[in-house]
Amino acid sequence: MDTNRDMDTEIEIDELFKRLDDIVPPKNEDGSKKIILAVDDEPTNLTRINHILKQYFDVRVCAAGRHALFMLTQFKPDLILLDIEMPGMTGFEFMEEFQARFPGWDIPVIFVTAHKTPGDIALASQAGAVGYVGKPFVPQTLLSKVCVTLRR
Repeated sequence: MDTNRDMDTEIEIDELFKRLDDIVPPKNEDGSKKIILAVDDEPTNLTRINHILKQYFDVRVCAAGRHALFMLTQFKPDLILLDIEMPGMTGFEFMEEFQARFPGWDIPVIFVTAHKTPGDIALASQAGAVGYVGKPFVPQTLLSKVCVTLRR
């Protein structure tokens, strides 16, 4: 692991949050951190997402769509970051089941995925996603997409 690159990334993330603090208050009205549920079968992606967002958000991670649906019976996140290609249940299948099980829950979903074709992006939108971040993702892109989405 390149320590200098990691430090540079942390500095860039800190600088971005200084700018984003003016745009989006990162906490709920009661002072608690907003909850983000990240669902991805790749542990490395979950680790990166957690590292990028944990300073300002309550990040909860899950490696499978079915388990994420169970987690949603335990808490209601403010935003879901969702991979498309996962074993057992795809991101699209998750969206269908999520909408059926939790009608009326207006939780924004951002797909974070390697599927980047215009057709994939259109399918994500049709499935109900409000945003899309391609993998490999740039930390600043993920942060800004999350903050802008939570501002709505």
